Amino acid sequence: MESMQPNVFDEVFFKEKDPIYFPEGLPAFETVKDFVIIAHEEEAPFLWLQAQSIPSLAFVTIDPFLIYQDYRPDICDEDVNILNINNEDDAFLLSIVNIHHNPQHGITTNLVSPIVINWKQRLGKQVILQNHLLYTVKHRIDQAEP
Repeated sequence: MESMQPNVFDEVFFKEKDPIYFPEGLPAFETVKDFVIIAHEEEAPFLWLQAQSIPSLAFVTIDPFLIYQDYRPDICDEDVNILNINNEDDAFLLSIVNIHHNPQHGITTNLVSPIVINWKQRLGKQVILQNHLLYTVKHRIDQAEP
């Protein structure tokens, strides 16, 4: 039987075989390498990216294509190679969400540096897009697109 570890969410558990390995960690968390994605139906479309070794370290994320229909991320060849992505179907993107304390700043997401995950090999990396000037790190998601 596989061991299960409780996480920050009482009712959800993850299996040790499920982590996504981030060889470089995430910015400011370079030593944390293994993360899991947790979905709660009542929180859709948001997903949690949670550190396996530090269950209290979790990021709210969202699929950037759900909130920006014209999103066309250009990922550099070096990042594609690091993640062993052979075709677009291998990749899944997430964008970290920021919920500001000041309501005037709203809820934003970072479209400049998405998290790219190779589902087949369970590898992840936060990248800076080659076409980053087309996007913002504070894209509002709590209001309709213009």
